[in-house]
Amino acid sequence: MHANRPTAALEKTKPVPRLGGLPRVQGNSPIGVVGELLRDQYAALRRWQREYGGVFQLQIGPGSFVVAADANAASEMLIERGHVFMRQGPLYTPMKPLFGDNSMLSSEGPTWRSRRHAAQPQFRQRAVAAMAERVHGSIEQVLRELRAGPCDVYRYSGRLSMSVALSVMFGHGLARPEFERIGTAIDYAIGQIALGWVAGRLPRWLPMPGRRRLRRELAVIDDLIYALVVERTRSGEFGDDLFGMLLHMQDMPDGAGLSTTDIRNESVALMVAGYETTANAIAWALYELARDRALLELVRAEADANLGAGASLANPKALAFTRKVFLESLRMYPSGIWLPRNAAVDGELGGYPIAAGTAVLCSPYLVHHDPHAWTDPERFDPERFAEGSDQPRARHAYMPFGLGQHMCIGQHLAMLEGTLALARLVQRWDLAPIPGREPTMRISTTMSTKDGIWLQLSPRE
Repeated sequence: MHANRPTAALEKTKPVPRLGGLPRVQGNSPIGVVGELLRDQYAALRRWQREYGGVFQLQIGPGSFVVAADANAASEMLIERGHVFMRQGPLYTPMKPLFGDNSMLSSEGPTWRSRRHAAQPQFRQRAVAAMAERVHGSIEQVLRELRAGPCDVYRYSGRLSMSVALSVMFGHGLARPEFERIGTAIDYAIGQIALGWVAGRLPRWLPMPGRRRLRRELAVIDDLIYALVVERTRSGEFGDDLFGMLLHMQDMPDGAGLSTTDIRNESVALMVAGYETTANAIAWALYELARDRALLELVRAEADANLGAGASLANPKALAFTRKVFLESLRMYPSGIWLPRNAAVDGELGGYPIAAGTAVLCSPYLVHHDPHAWTDPERFDPERFAEGSDQPRARHAYMPFGLGQHMCIGQHLAMLEGTLALARLVQRWDLAPIPGREPTMRISTTMSTKDGIWLQLSPRE
């Protein structure tokens, strides 16, 4: 684990009697393990995984979550027993203001299947390759904003990924102020989801900050998207972007057509799917490249050799090593720390009985840092993904885009964007750590930082 990741000792967690044999972690306060998660959720989670294994229960206030913490539990929860552990229940309540009830990020059953089937062709590898020039244009736009000196690459990667998400969604990047504003609103709303999970398990009399601002940010999102629906519908020109795809889905057969509210919810869902994971992985990859000059030079040499005039931007083989760097960043710093589900019926997980209504969280972070599946998992090593590598040692131990039928629809777009962004940046800039400015983590649904990831940028010699 790198030096920045907080490693302060945590107080010993008090075990309580097991329910049905399931290990239960209660904590040492009336609000359960919340204090330990707030201090350093990553160190706490890894310690609980070591102590309790692949399935355990966390006490938060009067409620609790079951955690799937290794590859076997993850695949059982998301693949073999996907019909038991579904995207519903209290864990999805904090998401509803952002995604609604029936978006592709929050629905199940016939609604989800029909929409996923209609949208899938736009996200296949060949269709994503056709987006390469648009993706590259968005990357270049944000690259032009960079200046020599201290740079928060977390902010840069967020702007870059939001620019790409807006471009493929609406045909415009950050050039229009209203689109930059919607990016800020979505970013804030995402951060509130993790707080909503915790708040839902705490007494209602406890004050929770941010609710008023969340309403304002959601209004920004609503106003822009609903205005776009009216604008394009009146013109009769739906466009060749993803928003145009959603407008065409208004005419789906058998009553499955999208309403205006559905279009709003799916627009936000697709932007989030194409934004947060990529932004986090790009920023952390740049951090690791700055700490390892040899890796940076390998990425730079590959970019110089393959990104000249007339080169195909969508050829995955052209940037093979850079792709491995991005894959390793997705392993070590997975954006989605939690994949929430709810037991729709009585079932089991890891041999333990799970009652209907139980909230269950799969942790890609723990799966990706499991020493049983990965050699020295706290070390950044792109060669884990070299052809012929023996890692991971467990099937389904790599899941940056989820597992099962609900795997992220935008994974090919994320890989194109992340690989190309890393290559283009190191072609132009040198990166170096800034002493005393190591990033520190904050509690979130993503591996985000309290005050950015700061690196020293200097023009390439």
